[in-house]
Amino acid sequence: MAIVDVRETWEGSDAERDASNARQYRRTFQVITNDLRDGPAVVGNTSVTGIPGLYTSFVDAYGNIDRGAVVHSFKPKRRSDDPLIWDVEVLYASRVFNRSPYRQGASGRSGKAEQGDKGQQDTNPLNAPVVIQVDGQKYEKPQATDLDGWSFVNFAGQAFAQSVIDDTRILITMDKNKATIDQGQIGTYKDVLNADFFWGCEPLTLKIHIRAQSAFEEKLKYWKYSYYMEYRQPIPLGAFGASPNGKSIFYQPSGSTIWPQPGDPNGPSVLVLPGGKALSGWADIRVNQGTWFYDATGAQRKPSDGTGAPLATTLLDTTGKQLKKGDPTIYIVYRPYEIKYFKDLGINP
Repeated sequence: MAIVDVRETWEGSDAERDASNARQYRRTFQVITNDLRDGPAVVGNTSVTGIPGLYTSFVDAYGNIDRGAVVHSFKPKRRSDDPLIWDVEVLYASRVFNRSPYRQGASGRSGKAEQGDKGQQDTNPLNAPVVIQVDGQKYEKPQATDLDGWSFVNFAGQAFAQSVIDDTRILITMDKNKATIDQGQIGTYKDVLNADFFWGCEPLTLKIHIRAQSAFEEKLKYWKYSYYMEYRQPIPLGAFGASPNGKSIFYQPSGSTIWPQPGDPNGPSVLVLPGGKALSGWADIRVNQGTWFYDATGAQRKPSDGTGAPLATTLLDTTGKQLKKGDPTIYIVYRPYEIKYFKDLGINP
């Protein structure tokens, strides 16, 4: 059972526009299958390759666009002369959202017209599409320098008070109705990072938490899920001066090298993005340095410069000894959050 060919036909395509600027369009597609058991549920599916999906804007074969008119229904009809060929009408309208049963409140229509609309629409809230909103969540962060690299000091070299600037993160919210609540999933996906590509975002860039609220509509009890995902940009290894010649080396707390290393450096446990060129923005990255170090005898010693003047801190190697001059700086990368596949959430935006 399979669809073997999809192509648009000119017969049956038309449009309508009224005095209120409401638009309707119809496009017709020929769908060929290789099995008589491929019925209307198969050829009229909203995910058939080559046929516009539900709620996508009108675009014809010549690139003419009406973003205000979207697909709201499909009408597949089997040909009488060849049962393996179907004509699928794709219907667009500019007012489908204005009278959507999924939106609460008055629609502005009444009487028989309103009743007629309800009779033709799918009023099941479980069939409502995923609603997506992209916004910003404002945070603050300390800033050591301005955008030009200048430190916040006066002309005598004295530091001003710590400068704090806005650090707005992208917040993606996806709302979806579900028949039942899955408390296990809500608990499992609390402050979790994505292990896979999700909605165009690279792995290890999204942190999620889930909220659910019960609802009752059209004599049906269901749950309104909200998936809140904060996005952080990946941190290029080049931001640390890291390159294959070894200016910097990244380690896990266990002492295992993260980068550079032979073979594929990717892996969710070490927070390296695919390609091995960036770390997750959610990683906790620390410079391997301290206020004391181990000398050759294993004793603790305070750092000093070449003249014997004390130093506040010193860079360390992986054994806790003072880092030799010219050796690569060592960073320790900590993993603060669990990592799971977001494809298993069942959102399908």
